[in-house]
Amino acid sequence: QDNDRDDSLPPQKRSKKEEESKRRQENITNPGQCEEFKMKDDEDWSLFKNRKTLKWRPAWDDKCKMCPRWHSRGDCFPDCNNAASHVTYQEIPDEKKASYRTYLKKLRKEA
Repeated sequence: QDNDRDDSLPPQKRSKKEEESKRRQENITNPGQCEEFKMKDDEDWSLFKNRKTLKWRPAWDDKCKMCPRWHSRGDCFPDCNNAASHVTYQEIPDEKKASYRTYLKKLRKEA
């Protein structure tokens, strides 16, 4: 028995920063990321997570959108709301690839 621990006390809650840190440690990496979907060297992640551009993200199915963290950044969290789209490039249907290309062009103001 651990005499230094008081089991009568409730466990301490983690701060948001601690929770985020824990989640980051559990990241999964996209093993089949597409070169053309990757973030460019001069791009900031804030470009992709901007709430104003959320509506531009292509739908993966009727429950989620294509995850830019997975497809463009190359990693994500296992409990991501868009985890259904965490597939390799080869597994993405052609029409979704085309939609994601359009999204990136619009996001990058290339359209």
